[in-house]
Amino acid sequence: MPRGMHTAGWKAVVAMSAALLLAGCAGPAAPAEKSTTPMPSSSAVFASKEEAAQELSDFYAEYTGVVDDVLNDGGQRPERLSPYLSTALYASEVKTMAALSDAHRHTSGRSSATSLELQDADLDMGTATAYVCVDLTKVRVLDSQGNDVTPRNRPNRQTLAVSFQPRGSSFVIDRSVVWAGTSVC
Repeated sequence: MPRGMHTAGWKAVVAMSAALLLAGCAGPAAPAEKSTTPMPSSSAVFASKEEAAQELSDFYAEYTGVVDDVLNDGGQRPERLSPYLSTALYASEVKTMAALSDAHRHTSGRSSATSLELQDADLDMGTATAYVCVDLTKVRVLDSQGNDVTPRNRPNRQTLAVSFQPRGSSFVIDRSVVWAGTSVC
């Protein structure tokens, strides 16, 4: 594990409100699976690092919207996350969403990925790691009566180190950890 990282998973950041609220309800994120199936080498997945950064930024923005939808629905229908996550990360997120539902909590508002800084990319294989700044400023955690129960100590912005793997004609997130190093936010 690179220096400066500690595992907390996406549930502790984009779903930070739910994860902090449910501290102790769900265990740590399962280790991310590694893709063992390489992409065909007849052509590069990305033409340049700039293209990789843009495609992954667009993918991550779409994923963030789906995460917000699931959280705003109180963790219901987490299968909406499946196209965006590796098998192991998806299994972890299903548990987080079940804990949110069991606690009768949901979120309101939308998070955003305000920046994505590409750290490493294999242009041929389509794998990449990036730092992503997630902004939770507009996200509130609500109880079943609609009372705001957002933890006071929840950070509004957090840097994640995210790993992407190709899947079909798109990507999946196979690792997402809170970055303890210099923030990109």
